[in-house]
Amino acid sequence: MQSKNDLAEEEIDNHLKKISKNLNYLMSLKNTDTQSISDRTSVGVATINNLKKGHGNPTIMTLSSIADFFQVSIGDLTDNNLSEESSAHGKVKSLPLIRYDEIDGYLAKTFFATKTYSTEVDNLQDDSLFCIEISNNALSPEFERGTICIVSANENVCDGDIALVKIKEYPICFRRVFLGVNGFQFSNISLESEINITECTEYVIIGVLLNKINRLK
Repeated sequence: MQSKNDLAEEEIDNHLKKISKNLNYLMSLKNTDTQSISDRTSVGVATINNLKKGHGNPTIMTLSSIADFFQVSIGDLTDNNLSEESSAHGKVKSLPLIRYDEIDGYLAKTFFATKTYSTEVDNLQDDSLFCIEISNNALSPEFERGTICIVSANENVCDGDIALVKIKEYPICFRRVFLGVNGFQFSNISLESEINITECTEYVIIGVLLNKINRLK
């Protein structure tokens, strides 16, 4: 018969094994490395490497920081099998990842994305999807620094959507789109500030925002 101490140690060992499996899976899924996680969470590189191997004695704060980075709960990280759940719920695809200031070059094909972001998609054959990482707080509070925006170049625009728009000779930018009497109208993206709607006839809608994923600063 096992003692209480033996049972407690076995339970801790099982949690560490699940953390290790889930952490390695999430790192592969999100195409990130130990140093990047450490930079974003302030969790030490050695601590993360130990957890990847199923070792250590992580604090709740450490687990919370890592879970927040990957947008999962602490329970998901310590108790669940995320790789099996992901296979059951959807299809994972690696999408091109660019910074907000690289949009024009990427669409003009003078710049090629070297980074990717993996996420679940409905159709693995859909090559119209790409991701934009917000690198500053100029679009706050709607998009904070570190936010990942998933954009579709094929999605139809609906009233109130946020879209990537090329207006006249200005750089491509995010705008909220409204259906006007004579076509589309555009405004700033934030609903927390005063909305100034502008009607414009010289524009091209590049893509529609499908999802935004908040990341730790």
